[in-house]
Amino acid sequence: MGKMTAQEERFGFQSQGKFTCTAGIANIMVIVLAAVWVLGIAFLVTDNPIIVAAFGRWLDITASTGRLLVTVIILAVWTAFAAGAFTVIIHGMDYYYEADDEKFMIYRVQSKGRRELVETLYYHDVLEVSYYESMFHRGFLVEIRTTYRTVKYRLVFTKLMTDHSTEGTPFYILEQRSGLRGEDKEASGWAP
Repeated sequence: MGKMTAQEERFGFQSQGKFTCTAGIANIMVIVLAAVWVLGIAFLVTDNPIIVAAFGRWLDITASTGRLLVTVIILAVWTAFAAGAFTVIIHGMDYYYEADDEKFMIYRVQSKGRRELVETLYYHDVLEVSYYESMFHRGFLVEIRTTYRTVKYRLVFTKLMTDHSTEGTPFYILEQRSGLRGEDKEASGWAP
């Protein structure tokens, strides 16, 4: 959520910024990646007779030094690949938002700086914004319930996000402008 700007202009409320979310299947992908990594390591260091008969023994101290060196290099590359894939999965995708007096729009970043509109949430339709602590990443699972549907985002705390509370998220603007924050009703610009 690196950059947030909000201003109450002469022509109304304007806010825009950026936040990061992981995919809905990120947790499953991390588990599968960990399992594949463990299987790859087990394949290289196993003494299982079936695997040894089919492929030979990869990590064999009595074998040549060259084969031992190649096996260690393969283990290192395999581990680096798994660590890189894990980082990409956990980091997620960047999203942008724009808010005005009537609506809150969320865009997904496409190639070459283009944006794809993902959601348009009108304040008068928002019934509830819930935050849940995430077990698998640093951030919140945010659930936005509207009159018509429920949308969910897995917000990730990035290095640029200094406020790790619900007030530091862009979805707090959605709560404020929808009138869900009781203490904010006296604030100027509150939308019923």
